[in-house]
Amino acid sequence: MKSVLVEPGKPAILTDITSRELQEKLGFISFAYPFDDSVAIAHDDNGIANGRLPNRTFNGEIMPGPFYILSVSPDGELCSLSPDLCAKYLTLFSVPESFPPGKWKISSYVEETKHTATVHIRSEWVPHDSGEVENSESEVDA
Repeated sequence: MKSVLVEPGKPAILTDITSRELQEKLGFISFAYPFDDSVAIAHDDNGIANGRLPNRTFNGEIMPGPFYILSVSPDGELCSLSPDLCAKYLTLFSVPESFPPGKWKISSYVEETKHTATVHIRSEWVPHDSGEVENSESEVDA
C-alpha cells in the first residue's frame, strides 16, 4: 500500500507497506483520524511506554514515534493513498517538528458519576530544563 511515513525529526517520505510490515514496525497498532480526508494514521499505541520520541502535534496532543498515513476505503479497509493525498500529506509533514530533550510525563485521574467511572490519561513531553518539580506521576525517559 502506498503510504506516507512520518518519523520524528525527519521530513515525511512516500513508502510502500503491507499490513504485516505495519505490525512489525509499529507493534501494537492504533489508528487516529484527525483529518477530514478518508485517511487513518497508523501508530504505536504503546509509543510512550516504548520510549518513542515525540514526533508531531495534533489537536494539542503529541504523537510519539513514527506513524503511517493510509487511505481508508468506504468499507473501512486500509488501502493505498491516491497521488493527490500522497502529495497533500508529504507537503503537510515536510518540515519536522522540533522537541527539546526531555521525558514523557503521564498522569491520570478518575471521573466518577452516579453510574460510571471514567479514567482519563494525559501525557505530555516535559523538557529536561523546564524546572518542573518531580512528583509521583509516571515518567518515561526517551
